[in-house]
Order: sequence, then structure tokens, then C-alpha cells
Amino acid sequence: MRKIISFISAVFVLSACAYGFSLNVDPSSLWLSAAPGESASGSIIVENRGDEEITVRAYAEDWVYQADRSKAFKKPGSAKYSCSRWISIYPDSFKLGARESKSVNYTVTSPLDSSGGYYSVIFFETQKESFNLVRKPNVIIAGRIGTIVYLDTKGRSEKKAVLENFLVSNAAYGKPMYFKLFLKNEGNTFVAPTGNIIITDQDARLYARIDLKKNYLLQGEKVAIVEKWTNSLSAGTYDVIATIDYGAGAPISAQRRIVINKESGKR
Repeated sequence: MRKIISFISAVFVLSACAYGFSLNVDPSSLWLSAAPGESASGSIIVENRGDEEITVRAYAEDWVYQADRSKAFKKPGSAKYSCSRWISIYPDSFKLGARESKSVNYTVTSPLDSSGGYYSVIFFETQKESFNLVRKPNVIIAGRIGTIVYLDTKGRSEKKAVLENFLVSNAAYGKPMYFKLFLKNEGNTFVAPTGNIIITDQDARLYARIDLKKNYLLQGEKVAIVEKWTNSLSAGTYDVIATIDYGAGAPISAQRRIVINKESGKR
């Protein structure tokens, strides 16, 4: 009986050079749009960076975010907003010589009743036999790398995000400051909010600008963004303003006023 060892990383970078193969895909994400009943097509470049010929199999699976924002993978059609069964791939099985790359075509066809956002991942999987690993014969080394698919329904999607709360820590005078933003996606498709937090005094002088990393929220999801500012402020009154751009309509913002008292060391 053959033993299978898989190498799958959370960010979809497969590298098993020690076992003779390394696989790469470009792009790592697809942002597609199609009206109901229409299709979106394109290609993905799959590259064998290893020194031996490999066989690659391509297929689609579902994914969902877990509590820690890592992705969990599921069988096609099992997730609520799956588009995996709408995807066709050609070729779905092929060989790649050493240092060879190939263009793989995909087509995603949106059903007539589609609305909002849908998601999938196109995996490229390869394996090879090893007669040396753990000194056992017929060991199969397997790995896969994926291109994430985001599909938006043209004409039937609404992007809407809200900033439910904005908290500023009670940092003492001369200490770092912490911020926490609570975002919710209230639309029916994905949003990718980004933005910044600025600190100004009463004369509108800028003391800090903290850029927020981009987040990805599926419909109905909430996320808490935590940031830290390691510098400190002198005693005085300041405005802390958070601004979020989620890719549709006017940016959303929230403001907090803080007073830092040097003598008491409190805000």
C-alpha cells in the first residue's frame, strides 16, 4: 500500500525542492465579473521550477474563511457561495518538463439566477514516487498550489461595508497606543477594505498616519482590525480619525477625541 505525504501551505506556495519538484502559478488570485448567464474566461500560467518532469492535475474546490482568517477547503459545491461547479479547466491534466511552463485556460459561467459574490480555488496538484523517503518503497510525495477565484455578478451586486465601532486604548502618557476597528460587510458580494488612522491636534497638525492593511470580507462577515502605534504623544488634546475605503461609494470614517494628561499619566 502506498503512503501519501502532502505539502500544502496556507498561502498556496508549493515548494518541495528537496524531493525534486517545485510548482508556481500566476496569478495567485482572479477577480472576475460576469452577468447572469454569461462567462468570464482567461488563463493561468503554471510553472515547473524543478529539475524533473512532473504530471499536473487541475480541479476546483470551495473555500471559506476560518475564525483566524485562514482558509479551509471543502468539496466543490458544499460552501454557501460556491462557484466551483461553474468552472471548466483545459487542460485539466498535463505534463511539465523541467523548468517548463504552460498556460491553462479557465471559463466560469454564471447561472441565470446568480446574484452577488461567489468563490472558488483552482488547484494544481502534482505528485511523484520516492523510494528513499523514510526508507520505504512506493511513497508518494504530493503537493498542490492554488489560484483563488472571486466572482462578482455584474448588475446584481451591492458593495456595502459599515464601521460598527472604533476603539482607542487608554495608553498612558509616553506609552504606545492601540486601535481596534470593527468592520462588517452588509452587501451581497466581497469587499476589500483598506484605509488609515490619523492623529491630529486641535490646530489640525498631523502627528501620525497609520496605514491599514487590506482585508477581504465575504458577504455577512465581520472582522476586527487591530493596529499599534509605537510612538507617543505629549500632553494635550488630539483627534484620532479612522477612514475606510471599501471600493464603493464614499469612504466611511469614525473619530475619537483623546486628552493626554502629563501629570496624571492618563487619558
